[in-house]
Amino acid sequence: SLQTSISQSLGIIQNDLIIVPLVIDRGNGSDYTLIAPTLEGLVLPEGYNGTLEDNLVHIGLPVGLAGWNNVFRKEISTALAQEPQALEKGITIIIKKNGKVGTRRFGVPLWESLVGDVAMRSELGLDIRNV
Repeated sequence: SLQTSISQSLGIIQNDLIIVPLVIDRGNGSDYTLIAPTLEGLVLPEGYNGTLEDNLVHIGLPVGLAGWNNVFRKEISTALAQEPQALEKGITIIIKKNGKVGTRRFGVPLWESLVGDVAMRSELGLDIRNV
């Protein structure tokens, strides 16, 4: 969730990652569209300094939603073929810097794990330019 990403903001930024959240709006029936979420309701965890905006620099809201919908329809179809309950569980799709899909995961993103994966690759001298 975006709320849990706040505690990992520094690691996300240091590992050159960015979160672009999209919400799957199912509307009525089986069709869906992707919409940009609002950041309303997010709160700064206890002990954090600055404003909420200062602590959300790791989040970039999507622009050009038609393009996002075109790209992710295929990915969502693939996810639904793998897991029929994918829309209910949520889908995390990792897009590498080269524009290719790196990973597709179901459920709430584990930000600490994602940050740790990139940090470990860096420590081992592996490529992190296209993570």
